[in-house]
Amino acid sequence: MCRLSFYRGVFLRGDKGVKMRMISAYILTTVKQDGKLHQTLEQMQKIKQISSVSVVSGNYDLMILTCVNTLADLYDVTSEIQSNPSIIKTSTQVIEQEIIQKHT
Repeated sequence: MCRLSFYRGVFLRGDKGVKMRMISAYILTTVKQDGKLHQTLEQMQKIKQISSVSVVSGNYDLMILTCVNTLADLYDVTSEIQSNPSIIKTSTQVIEQEIIQKHT
């Protein structure tokens, strides 16, 4: 999970006391229905900037949460996801402001 706190309109990274702006985004993906979802999930797990992957219902198949330092880093993560042959399309949703964050 992204270790972020929200302070005065900015996400702050909480690792080792470092306070820096982070870009968080959900990358919604459509996956080929070829029986290789498990392999796709294993490949997503290898991308270190990915914080979580959820299998969802609806227009998309996977919802991927990533936290990166720059837009260039976000581009790199998205490109790496899109290079997977099982990924049909992606839609990236940058989090502008997180209002409620509950930890259970």
